[in-house]
Amino acid sequence: MPPVNSSIEARYRYANRLLAALTLQAGGEHRIPMNFVRTIEQEDKRQALMEDSNFETQEIVLRLFTKHAALYPVESDTCASPKLPSVTTSQPQLSKPEVQQSVRPPMTEEQLLKLQRSLNAKLMRIRIQKDQALREKEQENLSSILEVNSPGYER
Repeated sequence: MPPVNSSIEARYRYANRLLAALTLQAGGEHRIPMNFVRTIEQEDKRQALMEDSNFETQEIVLRLFTKHAALYPVESDTCASPKLPSVTTSQPQLSKPEVQQSVRPPMTEEQLLKLQRSLNAKLMRIRIQKDQALREKEQENLSSILEVNSPGYER
């Protein structure tokens, strides 16, 4: 599963886990010919890496597309469950496509509302903590002002 946190560090850790899993799958050693790395590095052959999931086989599926590939989610009005997204490319794919496999379905309205409520609650907790810290700082400032202005204070 992709990282929930989209920071560079989280993406780096996730990519390392994927590479480690591929190496483990290959028996503990995975050799990549340099010509594949060079092909990816060439600007005129840039590609997009897409992660997909096959829930039936419990697998992560990585696919490589040209940078001109487009993803168009398609949902039927007559079908209760959403259709799988299809990928259309303006140029031929640079690698052989795998057999179409299932992808994660879009979130339902109920799931989105639950996620939104959770995020709103977290944001509210953060705001409350910041407000409390600000009030404590203001209280400290007021206390020091009162102390300086009280009779008997020596400078």
